[in-house]
Amino acid sequence: MAHKKAGSSSKNGRDSVGQRLGIKAGDGQLVQAGTIIVRQRGMTFVAGNGAGLGHDYTVFATVAGHVRFDHASRDKKRVRVISADAAVPAIAAPSKAVAAAPKATALAQASVSAGTAVATAAAPTEAAPARRGRTKPQENAEPDSPDGTGEPG
Repeated sequence: MAHKKAGSSSKNGRDSVGQRLGIKAGDGQLVQAGTIIVRQRGMTFVAGNGAGLGHDYTVFATVAGHVRFDHASRDKKRVRVISADAAVPAIAAPSKAVAAAPKATALAQASVSAGTAVATAAAPTEAAPARRGRTKPQENAEPDSPDGTGEPG
């Protein structure tokens, strides 16, 4: 006679290991040629310039450079790798407009501190890209403050 009652078997209790899918290199990250950028099932991410697509839809870098993610369509994303050689001249030699921007800012601050609102036509600066969605309102900011910090007087 058994000294333990027979337990029923369970149909559950099994689990498989994860497949380790997803983005392996983020936007703007420096990668070497051959680095896996995205592991995926199907073609949610498509390969652009500087990237290749493996037989299992893995997106990998074909050149060394910085990763960029763009929207190819409404539901697809394009992965590009901008070559490190192409990115170096833009960093090494800033444009004249960027170099002139601190002068224009200093001139605008000087006109505000003098109490005059003068429109300065110094060097043209690059416009900031428009933000999408709602912007967060500043807390405790008084629009009537002279220096815009929210502090009175």
